[in-house]
Amino acid sequence: MRPLLQLVLLLSIGASAQASEVPISPLWGDLDPGRYEVGFKVLFLFDDTRSFATAGAGSSSYAGRPVRILLWYPARPSDKTAMTFGDVIRLSSGDRRFTSFNETLVDRDLDTAHRQFSPADFGGKFQSLMRVATAAHRDAPNARGRFPLVLHSLGRNNYQQESTVLWEFLASHGYVVANVPQLGSSPERSRLQFELADLETQARDLEYALAALVRAENVDSSKVSLLGHSSGGIAALLVATRNRNVDALVGLDSSTTTGEGAALVRSAGWWPAQSFETPALELYAGGKRGLDLSLLEELQHSEIYSAALGTGTPPTMATHFDFQNWPLFSLVSGEEDPRGRPARSAAYGARIYHAACLLTRMFLDATLREDTEALEALRTGVGLSKDVAEVVEVRYRGATSGSGKP
Repeated sequence: MRPLLQLVLLLSIGASAQASEVPISPLWGDLDPGRYEVGFKVLFLFDDTRSFATAGAGSSSYAGRPVRILLWYPARPSDKTAMTFGDVIRLSSGDRRFTSFNETLVDRDLDTAHRQFSPADFGGKFQSLMRVATAAHRDAPNARGRFPLVLHSLGRNNYQQESTVLWEFLASHGYVVANVPQLGSSPERSRLQFELADLETQARDLEYALAALVRAENVDSSKVSLLGHSSGGIAALLVATRNRNVDALVGLDSSTTTGEGAALVRSAGWWPAQSFETPALELYAGGKRGLDLSLLEELQHSEIYSAALGTGTPPTMATHFDFQNWPLFSLVSGEEDPRGRPARSAAYGARIYHAACLLTRMFLDATLREDTEALEALRTGVGLSKDVAEVVEVRYRGATSGSGKP
């Protein structure tokens, strides 16, 4: 791998004949772009089957539950300037019904982004991050064709920009990627808790977005995948259990691999151990405390791909936050974040994140596009790039009863 400090350079790498150049964000490092430019859109919708009302009338009361969907998608080349990271956070709505709601999300997302630095930075480092170019182009025209849909379930109370590099990377390779905010049941109860009721709230937001997006003109509704980070992995699992059109499931250091998460899932009435057939990939920090893979082992009808990232010992130990943009911010700012020490350096954390991006794409290519080379590499580890193979241990377990999904 080239030195990761080269992340601070803005690169343009030649792609396929259908797109002569694809601009790369400084955050991308060595990730190779696909054939498509990356488009970005914001959808403001109301789920009128649910409420999101403040006690008493007022500007923050809504006839339905507002849902803000962020989209990264394959786009045609255009003259639109690439967005900065700040642009992706400081979003606006042209619909006055969403003004107050959207401002609340922007303020919360900005606050969370500030706190990606330790101690929280409201000065130079943060402003530098806000000026970093992304690979996304606001409202760029759709690329021709229909593409698989990837719906990302965010970690609990995370901001909607937690993993923009992964989403841009997938979009450049021909996937439509979407997420919804982490939001409680009302303006007074806006933050989620690690409990079944709030996971249900998160799952229903995801299902609303799923129902809306499978009708989009650029989405292939026959190819749908769910990703989930942290507790968002449980919500993604819940959605996959009750939506048979979900064809693949990815956990990014999901709470389903912890004892606490496993206990919470088993306490629910929907745990599908005997009926779930969707192939699943679980990427997890190799040295995490309380690691519990028993839920995966119980999914007897599913093909299970799992990968431990990081050796489990400092200074090459992956952290929970290496499955987001988080270590990339440290590289761009030029300062090590003390939360990553002594487990690993920011450069090693970035290697973990980039490996997670590559493995996720391989799994989606294998399951949604029948890429036999990617499938073989995931099953055997043979054929993985050196950069990935050095930081990951891949395991595969076929469906042990029933046929599972192909």
